[in-house]
Amino acid sequence: MGQSQDKRRKMKSLGHTVLILVLVDLCSEMSASVLENPTFSGPKEALLGEIVEFNCESPPIQETVTYQFLKAGEKEKAQEYTSLTNETATFNLVVKTTSEGLYYCNAFVENNTSIEPQSSSTIRLKVIIPVKGVRLESDPGPDQADLLEGEKLTLSCKVTEGTHLFYEWYFNRSPIPDSLDHRIVENKMIIDKIVDRQAGTYFCIASNGINETHQYSSTSNDLVVAVKVPLSKPVISYTVTKEASTLQAIITCNSTRGSPPITFSLYNKTNGLYSRTAQEQSALFTVPLTQLVRMGAIYCEAKNEVTQLQSNTSVRLDAVGGEGRLQTEHFYEDNGTVLWSRLCCSVERGTFPQFTWFLNGLPLEKRVDSLSILEYTGSHNVSCLIPTVRGSYHCEASDEFDFTHRIVTKGFVVNPREFKPMSVEVIAVLLSGFILLIITVATCCLFLLLRRKKRKPEESGSDVHISEETGEKRVLETEQQEQQEQASGKLSNTGLICPCAVQAFFFLILFLGAEPAGNAGS
Repeated sequence: MGQSQDKRRKMKSLGHTVLILVLVDLCSEMSASVLENPTFSGPKEALLGEIVEFNCESPPIQETVTYQFLKAGEKEKAQEYTSLTNETATFNLVVKTTSEGLYYCNAFVENNTSIEPQSSSTIRLKVIIPVKGVRLESDPGPDQADLLEGEKLTLSCKVTEGTHLFYEWYFNRSPIPDSLDHRIVENKMIIDKIVDRQAGTYFCIASNGINETHQYSSTSNDLVVAVKVPLSKPVISYTVTKEASTLQAIITCNSTRGSPPITFSLYNKTNGLYSRTAQEQSALFTVPLTQLVRMGAIYCEAKNEVTQLQSNTSVRLDAVGGEGRLQTEHFYEDNGTVLWSRLCCSVERGTFPQFTWFLNGLPLEKRVDSLSILEYTGSHNVSCLIPTVRGSYHCEASDEFDFTHRIVTKGFVVNPREFKPMSVEVIAVLLSGFILLIITVATCCLFLLLRRKKRKPEESGSDVHISEETGEKRVLETEQQEQQEQASGKLSNTGLICPCAVQAFFFLILFLGAEPAGNAGS
């Protein structure tokens, strides 16, 4: 009975042991059949023709693992590697132009469908082809761009070989900074509305490479961009110079803006006169005044490849002509007698008139006895004269550059009084003397006033002594006092009368010397 119980216990214990061993074996088999995601490594950039290496590995398992090296979209071209000892799978790739893309690896166990295959993460491989043959082209172009101001310009930096490029842009040998004036799109620089300051020489540099050890670059050709600017309205002007004995007109035709070359032309209403092509925005024309007179009104025309414009204004040189006039202006005394006269000579037209005055048929500058005064009137075609010598006066007007043609006025007989208007210098001297005399008289009056004040205390003292003396003596001193007061009064009146008399004298001199106002007549 007891033995059978012990036997049962042993059998039960043995069954438990077998169950545990079965469970342990089952767990180990399950753990060995789980395959994790493999780890994939390799380069992200490679030069064309280079051999690169990719690695794929996963945690070790008891099964034989097979690895596949694949490119996305090309499963049929997969490379396989079978690892019997859970070693890392290595795959070599010869880099071609078609090698660029996404790569990854798969891990699986053959002939065991219970173990699911696993895939790694991806790596994007860039194939670097060194840059060569950079060329800059333009639209419009392609080799040179000629545009009107405001047109669109597109510059393209093209290469014969090269991938994954970086572009640098240069204008007149300097890097082009970021600006709102242009925009960069891949290998193109676009200027939507070009202006004059953007005209010049452009080029680009394309570069690529791997890290800092392999760098490649190539520079393009220079491309000239010309911007044609419309002309502004030309303005015409002139100055006069004298060379030797000949007067010359320097005519300037100028535009404030416009692209050269610019052809400037002078013309009148009927003919073209002169023409000149300049690289600047102005041109000079030298014309003798004698020719300019015959040309009439002259206009300026400016022309470039964009526009052709004429000046709004003209220049004109008129010869002396029309009627010559001699006008007289008289100044009268109070009794109506002519005190003195002024003669003015004028012409109807003439840009550079020259006037010559004559007295009794001889030019005034050649007469020794001439004391006539020429006046500046502020007008280029009027000359005035104040005659002081009796005789017949007339004037002649001629061109400053041509004395062959003259206009002669009628004569006018003048019989002036022996009187000349007082000059400013004389009036200044008289006024200074008058002021000095006033100061002297004022000083004398002040001296007399102080002397009178000094006598008053002495007179009051003598009155006290008079009260103590006899009546006879008082009468005597009273008479003496009255005599002194009369003498003092006379002196005071004299001090007041003298300055008044002097002032009246000087006012009389100024009145006689001043230029009396008169009425004009002809």
